[in-house]
Amino acid sequence: MRKNLALAIVLLSLLAGAQLVSSERIEAACQEFANDTLQYYKADMATTFKAGTICFYDNNKFVSLGTLRTNTSLHYKADGFTTFMGGKEVRFGPEGYVIAGVLYNNTTLYYKPDGYAIFMGGQAARFGAKGFIENGTLYSSTKLYYKADSYAVFAGGQAIFFRPLDAVRGGGFVTNGVLVTDTILYYAPGQSRTYQGGSRVSFSQEGWAN
Repeated sequence: MRKNLALAIVLLSLLAGAQLVSSERIEAACQEFANDTLQYYKADMATTFKAGTICFYDNNKFVSLGTLRTNTSLHYKADGFTTFMGGKEVRFGPEGYVIAGVLYNNTTLYYKPDGYAIFMGGQAARFGAKGFIENGTLYSSTKLYYKADSYAVFAGGQAIFFRPLDAVRGGGFVTNGVLVTDTILYYAPGQSRTYQGGSRVSFSQEGWAN
């Protein structure tokens, strides 16, 4: 009985320790700052974040999420940068490149190696693999492909979403957007109908309208 009691005490101690470590890790991930503060988001790059909550990667202590103090030029890939809006949250990937933020200016961005569009300043943008944009707000009505051999014109001033690039399935095709005009789209092999202009349409991985 004494052995069982001792074992129970050890187990309780271990559980308490595990909860403490877990709690400390969670608290260490994000910190509250009373004043604006200069922080590194990668080894050789730092910028000033507004007072408040700033989150860090556990493995290297670089910023993963914070609110920019001022409009700031930041890289979203090694050879690409743009200005992100001050006073808005910005999120960095593990390599120190922006993966989400609010664009300050209207900005030309690539959604695949051979495809680009102009995205609206003052609106959120999210970047995926190799810095290609995955969603943002189109600046003007734009012809975009939703599969390799089919395209439609999508409305400016509306959010647009692209399929993330993938080595096997490809990517860079529209998955969701607002049509400018009435458009005939296929929703299954050999089956089509007219989708109204101004309506938001989603596309499957195969390019069928939903």
